Amino acid sequence: MGALLSCGNQAGQDQKVQVSPGNSAAGNEQTEITGCSITNGRHASKIEYKNSRTNYTATYTLDVLVEDCMVKVIYFNNGGHLDDDHIVPAVISEDGHAFVAGENGKGYEVWVLK
Repeated sequence: MGALLSCGNQAGQDQKVQVSPGNSAAGNEQTEITGCSITNGRHASKIEYKNSRTNYTATYTLDVLVEDCMVKVIYFNNGGHLDDDHIVPAVISEDGHAFVAGENGKGYEVWVLK
């Protein structure tokens, strides 16, 4: 079953985004489509964070969880994390890049380090 993300819009109402969990068959298709060669598991990554509402940007080296060639979780060094309650899992391209959309105008450009 997929998860629902809720983001406020200008009218003050929530918009729901359906997020479907990956499966191994879908992962194989993603690998064929994107050329992703990143294995499942936790990987160090360079992440460029941007908050479009405040124009704040920062660059971090953080771990991400990859499943079926998708960034599923971003881990913070303080023990916190962002999962599908706060981000939309994103497909990784063959060069190890993914754009992960977050809530409230936040975005995370991810480069999985090999």
